[in-house]
Amino acid sequence: MKVQQPVEKLDRKDMELLDNLIITIDRENNKSGHQWRKDNKIGQGLKFLQRTGSPLLEYCTPKLWPIGPCHAKPSISNTTNQLKDKLAAKFIESFAYGKSTRESLLVEIKDNIGELKNCFEDYVVKDFDDGFLARLLFFDGCALLQFINSYLLDELEDKFGIDNHEASMIREDLFLLDNQIPYKVLELLVNLTTDPDQLKNAILSFLQMNNMMSPVNYVRGYRHSTSLRIKSKNADHLLDVLHSLILFGDDYVGNSSEKDDNTKCLSRCSNRKRNTCCLLHFCCLRGKVPSLKDYLQVRPGNFNKRFFRNVQELKSAGIKFKPSSGLATVYFHNRCFKIKGHLKLPAITVDESTERKLMNLVAYEMCLSGKKKNWYFVTSYIKLMDILVDKEQDVIDLRASRMLWNRLSTDVKVAQMFNNIGSICFEPPLDVYSNVKTDIQAHCERMCSIWMAEVYQDYFRSPWSILGLLAAAIVLLLTATQTWYAVNPKV
Repeated sequence: MKVQQPVEKLDRKDMELLDNLIITIDRENNKSGHQWRKDNKIGQGLKFLQRTGSPLLEYCTPKLWPIGPCHAKPSISNTTNQLKDKLAAKFIESFAYGKSTRESLLVEIKDNIGELKNCFEDYVVKDFDDGFLARLLFFDGCALLQFINSYLLDELEDKFGIDNHEASMIREDLFLLDNQIPYKVLELLVNLTTDPDQLKNAILSFLQMNNMMSPVNYVRGYRHSTSLRIKSKNADHLLDVLHSLILFGDDYVGNSSEKDDNTKCLSRCSNRKRNTCCLLHFCCLRGKVPSLKDYLQVRPGNFNKRFFRNVQELKSAGIKFKPSSGLATVYFHNRCFKIKGHLKLPAITVDESTERKLMNLVAYEMCLSGKKKNWYFVTSYIKLMDILVDKEQDVIDLRASRMLWNRLSTDVKVAQMFNNIGSICFEPPLDVYSNVKTDIQAHCERMCSIWMAEVYQDYFRSPWSILGLLAAAIVLLLTATQTWYAVNPKV
């Protein structure tokens, strides 16, 4: 009997289906091999939020200053365009002396328009030709750089009529999801200006100013230095750089002589060690910051376990809070034979713009792919703070530990903010702090930790209680000595 070949069983429509699948495979392979392919493109986040109807969408809409092709609509007010005109013109006047320099700025953008265009989702730029897109990026880039420079020099109101309230709104708009232009646009413009060092340091100072987890005295280390810069040649946009600063802190900023390598930030964070000493040398423990790989791996059994409640519960278990450099250096370690514990967290400054920035960073993490896939550090941090901060007293204790700086009117508002964004924020597919929570929970379940914490709170909380305890011990010792000599008098 003749065996029928598989091809003979397929009709024309079956063959069309298979051919279409082959075409799709070839198209995707060609995309993956493209020399300008980017993983995280401007526009994909907004599209995702609109498709899913996420409540995060309202946090991502610019209030006063839309920039980039995502918001290049006819509905943009004339006031906004006039303001950009003034800023861009001032930038050309201040940093591009001569006609040849001005022309070279625009030529540089046009020469790199292919790479810059690939930084956006196709639907964002499909209606723009290369010439229009180059002019738009050039115009917005010049206006943005001048705003940053004038903001730091405190000259916005005098030269451009921008009051403090408007300046704050514009500053918030610059860190919104997809209200962005490629960071490479800023680099191209800065490198061809007559004073690139001033602009590079202005960008760095502006970013540190907007980093709610930067040290309080950040100005001393950055604003007046001409040799510091952001250590990344692959930054996507300002929100991406802010995200990296929050993760790695000072390790993301270095001397201009150092290489542009993000992995150096990771290795420095993971190799940083600290000796934690007890009263005796032999009971010293050595704590090591987890590596990025440790954060992205969850121990078995961590998924369904419920954890501790708030700051009050951690204090009752003898846990203290200590500052860390960023979200990539959050960890917990025990001290004194596991009787005491330290939780390392970055100190956060809470003001009127904090909630909006955090929610835009959460939305940005939802869309990360490639090497940064599963980098849910901000999302996991918000979920952790939602657990820790439950009431006003939790905020007071964090302020007392210098882990939180409150610029809102009351501590109650801070607690409400964390509870609100914690309820809106999605549950991350990978909680990068699940191992930290497990270690804290294990510490809280040790009864000796709770007992020793109670003893410490009762007898060693202040110098006066310690002096009182010592005085009582001395009196008891003298009484015992007197009694012994009374029973055993010298002959």
